[in-house]
Amino acid sequence: MNAQKIGEFIKEQRKLKSLTQKELADIINCTDKAVSRWETGRGIPEVSLLLPLSKALDVTVNELLSGERIELPIYNFKQGKSEYRGNYLQIGSNDILVIEGIHCLNDRLTYK
Repeated sequence: MNAQKIGEFIKEQRKLKSLTQKELADIINCTDKAVSRWETGRGIPEVSLLLPLSKALDVTVNELLSGERIELPIYNFKQGKSEYRGNYLQIGSNDILVIEGIHCLNDRLTYK
């Protein structure tokens, strides 16, 4: 894990939410000094804070620990493999996610 990269990511996501270090600290029940340490790469969040922090920033724990957004693959049915085209998922706390698929209509893609 790269503390500097994680810290920069936390800072970037906090600013996207228009939160101060103090406001973020209050949401996840820690100190603003702890948030400052993370953002400057002088430490990383304790394990017990990863889930509350990820929820507050609308990111996954994996994204927090990797220090970057995780790219979503698009499945290319003609090639039979996943492709990465720079697609990232960002869902706000008030957003609605609708997932649909028609895979069951293609006999070659279903198990018998």
